[in-house]
Amino acid sequence: MPRIIVGRDEDTTEEYGTDGTGEIGKHLVGENEEAHKANPVYLDLASPHVMGVFGKRGTGKCLLPDERVLTEDGLRRMDEVFRQARREGVCADGSEDEELVRFDGPSVPSTDGTELENRRVTAAYRKKVDEEIIELKTSSGREMRVTREHPLLTPGGWEQAESLEEGNRLAVPRDIGGCLKNRELEVPDGLEPVAGGGDQMLASYSFGRAKAVQLPTEVSTDLAEFMAMLIAEGHEQKTDETRFRIIFTNKNTDTLERFTELARDLFGLECNRMDESSVYADSRVLEEFLKHNGYETGRNSFGKDIPGFILSAPHDAAKQFLQTYFDCEGNTNGNQVELSTASEDLASSLCHMLARFSIVARISEKEKYAANTPEQRVRTYQEVRISGGDARRFHDKIGFSLDRKQTQLSNLPDTNTNVDTVPCGDIVEEARQAMGADRTQVWKHKQSLKAYEDGKNIPSRDRVGEIARKLQDQLDAVQKTRDELEKHPSTEQVEKLVDTSGVKWKELNDRAETSKSGRESTRLRKFRESPQELARPALSIFNSKHDLERAQELIDRLRELASSDLLWDEVENIKHQEYEGYVYDLTVEDNHSFVAGKGGIVCHNSYSMGTVIEEIQGNDLSDNLSTILIDPVGIYWSMDRPNDREAALLERWGMQPEGLNPHIYIPEGKTGQYDEDGIPFDRTFTLNPGRLSAQEWALAFDIELNSERGVLLERAITELTDERGKNYGLEDLAGKARSMDFRDETTEGVVNRLLDAQSWGVFGEESSLEEFTERGELSVVDVSAFGGMSGGYSVSALVVGLLAKRILRQRMRARKLEEINEMKRMDENEMPLVYMFIDEAHEFLPDDGETPASDPLMRWVKIGREPGVSLAMATQQPAKLHPDALSQMDILLSHRLTAQQDIEALGEIMQTYMRHDLKHYIDSLPDRPGTGLVLDDNSERIYPLQMRPRKSWHAGGTPDAFED
Repeated sequence: MPRIIVGRDEDTTEEYGTDGTGEIGKHLVGENEEAHKANPVYLDLASPHVMGVFGKRGTGKCLLPDERVLTEDGLRRMDEVFRQARREGVCADGSEDEELVRFDGPSVPSTDGTELENRRVTAAYRKKVDEEIIELKTSSGREMRVTREHPLLTPGGWEQAESLEEGNRLAVPRDIGGCLKNRELEVPDGLEPVAGGGDQMLASYSFGRAKAVQLPTEVSTDLAEFMAMLIAEGHEQKTDETRFRIIFTNKNTDTLERFTELARDLFGLECNRMDESSVYADSRVLEEFLKHNGYETGRNSFGKDIPGFILSAPHDAAKQFLQTYFDCEGNTNGNQVELSTASEDLASSLCHMLARFSIVARISEKEKYAANTPEQRVRTYQEVRISGGDARRFHDKIGFSLDRKQTQLSNLPDTNTNVDTVPCGDIVEEARQAMGADRTQVWKHKQSLKAYEDGKNIPSRDRVGEIARKLQDQLDAVQKTRDELEKHPSTEQVEKLVDTSGVKWKELNDRAETSKSGRESTRLRKFRESPQELARPALSIFNSKHDLERAQELIDRLRELASSDLLWDEVENIKHQEYEGYVYDLTVEDNHSFVAGKGGIVCHNSYSMGTVIEEIQGNDLSDNLSTILIDPVGIYWSMDRPNDREAALLERWGMQPEGLNPHIYIPEGKTGQYDEDGIPFDRTFTLNPGRLSAQEWALAFDIELNSERGVLLERAITELTDERGKNYGLEDLAGKARSMDFRDETTEGVVNRLLDAQSWGVFGEESSLEEFTERGELSVVDVSAFGGMSGGYSVSALVVGLLAKRILRQRMRARKLEEINEMKRMDENEMPLVYMFIDEAHEFLPDDGETPASDPLMRWVKIGREPGVSLAMATQQPAKLHPDALSQMDILLSHRLTAQQDIEALGEIMQTYMRHDLKHYIDSLPDRPGTGLVLDDNSERIYPLQMRPRKSWHAGGTPDAFED
C-alpha cells in the first residue's frame, strides 16, 4: 500500500518508513459525496515543524435569538444573554456581522453525556446569516430551531442537526433539581424604605404618593402560591399612568379568600371585591417589584410565563407553585394528568419545573375555541400531559391540594405509558459478548433480551438497571472462575470456565491435542494428574475471546444510563426553513453543553490538534519529545479519559479508546476557583515579576512604552533591578514607582495596574515554568482562568511569551551541546525536542497589534526548527493570525473554512504548488464532519483526508472526525 507521509522528504521516508510518524487520518479519493477513504495519512513527528491547524469557524453551531436557554436563574432568551455579555464582558473579536464576547456569565445545566451539573458561561457569540435552518420536534413535544451544524446529544454521542433523521433519539433533561439556585429577590432602585416602617416596608419616591407595600426578600411557599394563582387565573391592568391593578378571578369563594389573604400577608395589600368571582388590588410599587424580578406584567394568556425567581425557587416553594397551578388549571383525564395553556413559553417552563422533580411531561398542540373571547375563534393551545411512571411521581412529589382531584389522581390506572426508555441494546450485546455469556445466562426471557439487542424494543430505564445488575452478576462469576483456574488449576474449574464463558469444548480439545469430545477430556488421566496442561489452553482461548475490562466498562455505562439525568426523546418531525438574521451560541466551560429550546433539549457549543498530540504521546519517540499545550478555553483536561462514547467508530478504524496522561497546570492563585468548580488539575505554576521586562509589562497593561506611564514603569524596573536583581515582587515594584518623581495621576495609573495584577493569581516568589519540559510528558497549561478578566488574553500571552523565551533559550544551548557530542561521536541528548501547541493562536500572535507573546513566538516561527522546537498553532480564524507565521508554516491541516478572508489568507501562501485555488479544493470535500486538507510544503503536495476519531475524550465540542 502506498504510504503518504506529510512533513518528511523522500530520502527520510525511504530510510525510516513510517517510524517516527503518527496516523492522523485517511486519504480521500474522489470529490464531494463520491469521495471515499483510501490509504492512511501519516504525520512526521521526528523533525521540528511549524504547523497550522485550522478549523471551521463556530458560526454554524448556533440557535435563533428567541430560543431560550436554561440558566441557574431560570429561562432566558439567547439574544438576552448576548446583550448581558456585551454589557459586562470584553469583545474578543467583533464586527457588525459577527461578534464574540468573553464574560463571566450565568451558570447553566451542562452535561458530558450522562449527568447534569452547573457550568459557567464564559463567552457569547452571534453572527448574521442567510441560510437554511432546521426545526426539530420530538415525540414529547420538545422543539428547537438551530443551524444545520449545531450538535445535539444522542445516545451515540454528539451529532450535527443536519445528520439527524426522524426516529433518532435526543437527550432532554429529566432531572434538573440540583442545577438551579435559589435567587434572592431584589428591590428596584426607585424604591426606598419608609420611615419607621422597618426594612421590609418600601415605597417609591419617584411615584409621588404611591402606597407603601411590604416586599419579600426571598421566595417563600406563600409567594409561590400567590404567583401560581396570579399566573393561572389573574391578570394585570394599567388603568392609567399612575395606577397598576392586579385582578384575580375564581368562582370558588375559599380560593378568592386565600388569594386575598396572601396579598395581605405578603405585601400588606387589601383586596377589594370587583364582583362575585373577582377581587382586585392597586399598587405601582408591586408592579415595579414584579417587573424588576423578571415577571412581565400585563401579558395576555398567550404571553404569560413563569418568572425565573419561581423556576429556580427552593424545593418546597417550587412544589407549592406546581401544586397550586395544577389545582387551578390541571385535571386528570383517562390515564394521565393534563393541563391546557395558551402560552407556549409557559408550557415549556412547566416542563422545566417538573423536571426538578424527575417528572417528564409531554407537550402537544391542540386547536380549540377560545371560550373567553367574544368571537370564540379557534386558537392553538398547548397541552401538557403527564402519564405512566411520571404520573405516579407527580402523585408522590406534587399532587393536588383539592381532595376531589387528588382522589382522581390516586385512582389513575397503572398503565405502562413510560416514555423514559433507553436505546442501549448495542451496549448490552457488546457487554454480554465481551464476557462470553449467552442470553439465557443474563436474562430468563432470552427473546426479550434479543429484541433489545436488535433494537426492535427499547428497554425502560428501570429495565436497563436490572439488566446491568444481571450482567454484573455474570461478569463476577466468570471473573471468579477465571481467577480460581489461574491460581488453582483443576479439571473441575476448567469445566466451570467452559460452562460460564464462550470457550467451546471443541476448540479446547483441539488446542489440548486430544481426540476426546466434549468434557470427556477432563476425565483423562494426564489432565487429572497435570490439570495445568488443560487449564493453560483453556485460559489462552478465554483471554483471546473475552475482554472482561471492556465488559466492566460497558456495564458501568449501562448503570450511568439507568441513573442519568437525561431522557432519550425520539425525533418526530424535522423541517428545513430559510432564515435571515442573527444566530447565537454560548461557550460553556468544561462540558460545553447547555439546555435550550421549548421544553429543553441538550445541545453543544463549539479536535484535530488533539489527534496530533495523541500520536506524539503514543509514539516510540515520545521519550525524546516534550509536549506543551496552551489551553485558553479549559477543555483539554478531559484527555486523561478514554473516548468511550466513540468506541464503535474507533473499532472500525482498528483503534480503541485510550486516555492520555496529561499534567494539568493552573495559576497558583486560582486553585480555589478550580476546586469550587470541581475542575481537576495536577500542579500549579507561578511567574516571578522580576523576570518581566518593561516592554512585557507595557503590553500586558496595554500602555505605550514611550508614554509617561511607560517611561515611569521602565525607570522603576531598571532601578529596582539594579538594587535587587530579579528577586522582587509586585508590591516592591509598586513601591518603587511611588518613590519616583512623576505626576500623581501617572504614578497612580501605574501603581493601580501593578496592584490589580495581584488578582491575576499568577505571580509568586519563583518562576515554575521550567517544569514544563520533562521527557515524554504532556503539560497542559490551562490559562482559561484569565478568560473572563478584562485584558485576560494579555495575561495569558504574558505566560506564553515567558515560556516560549525560556524554552527556546534552553533548546539553543542544548543544541550546541548536542552538536559537540555528535563531533565526539557521543549519542547524548541533554534536553528533549519540544512541541508547543497553542489553541486560539490568533489571540497570541495576531495579524494586527502586538501581545507579550508576539516576539517570542515569532522567533519560534523563524528560527525554532534549527534548535529543535516545533510550534503548532490552532485557530478558527487564520486570517487573524500574523501573516509571517502563516508564510513560515511547512504543514497545514485545514477543515472546511467558510469565511472568505480565511480562505484568501491561506490561498495566498499556497499558490505556488496548487493546480487550483484553495476554494476549489475546499468545495470538493464531502460535506461531512472530519474532512479536511493537508498542505505539505515539504513535498509541495495537497491531500484531502478524513481525520481519524479521537482516542481520548474531547470536551471542547463536536469532534471533527466522525463519518465512515
